[in-house]
Amino acid sequence: MVRGDVIGMWMGEGLLEVAPQERWKEPEDIGICYYRDLIARNLIEQWTEYKDGPGCVMLDVVRSFARYMANEET
Repeated sequence: MVRGDVIGMWMGEGLLEVAPQERWKEPEDIGICYYRDLIARNLIEQWTEYKDGPGCVMLDVVRSFARYMANEET
């Protein structure tokens, strides 16, 4: 999935909140920081073969855990 699409989904869900002390930042900037943090924590893997820009792939173990947790909520 392309980074911009991921950040757009986060924005659509209201997950990117700008802290009061960082009002000068745009939500996209916050999204890029979150994206880089997920890569640094090895929760997603950066993939550069997308024609539209940098993308990512969720690791299988993370995907399995997310599905497990989603089933617990329903």
